[in-house]
Amino acid sequence: MFCAQCGTANKDSDRFCSRCGGALGQNANAGMVTAQPSAAVMAAPVFGAPVAAAGLRREGDTLIVPRGATLPGFCVKCGEPTDKYVKKNFGWHSPWLYLLIFAGLLLYAIVATIVMKRMMLEVPLCDAHRKRRMTLLTAGWILLAGCIPMGVIIGSMGSGDDLVGVGVLVGFGAFIVSLVLLAMGSRIIWPKLIDDHQAIFRGVSPAFLDRVALQPAAVAAASR
Repeated sequence: MFCAQCGTANKDSDRFCSRCGGALGQNANAGMVTAQPSAAVMAAPVFGAPVAAAGLRREGDTLIVPRGATLPGFCVKCGEPTDKYVKKNFGWHSPWLYLLIFAGLLLYAIVATIVMKRMMLEVPLCDAHRKRRMTLLTAGWILLAGCIPMGVIIGSMGSGDDLVGVGVLVGFGAFIVSLVLLAMGSRIIWPKLIDDHQAIFRGVSPAFLDRVALQPAAVAAASR
């Protein structure tokens, strides 16, 4: 049953809307609403999450986020409604800066730290994608902590130096896999550019981008 006032879907047994508190069914003397809510209502945030800040918008497959903006309550990976957010501090610098690595990692690290642009942002994630992220991070940290002991144990199982090389390879392989898992778990979305006014993010699902595109309509409908 959809609320006649705000369009929120409710259980057939509910007497009042879970979102706006309006009367449902016979209480509203309007019967059951069978029509689907408008696109503006479908785009409206749920679970009390704030609406998108002014300037938040979609451009192709990227998300433009002005500084100080709040993302609406939909998972950035699948577009499902959620009230759970992950706070991340994003950093970006010009890709040309990676050329400094050839001059030395220390030089690159120093320059990158100085010139890097940063943006703190709370990213909405549904329970399923939060669980996947935590699984990747947990597995990554376990492998990172165990790569050296794993190599030592395998290397000590043989007589002499028979398995030392195998132990080194296993430990190094576990180290590389741990870095990959940690990177996958940490990389929810990633910045294509960050400047003093806004950030451009990739890795956002089309479903979330569609929601963002409908936010202006939702805000306009709510202001009437």
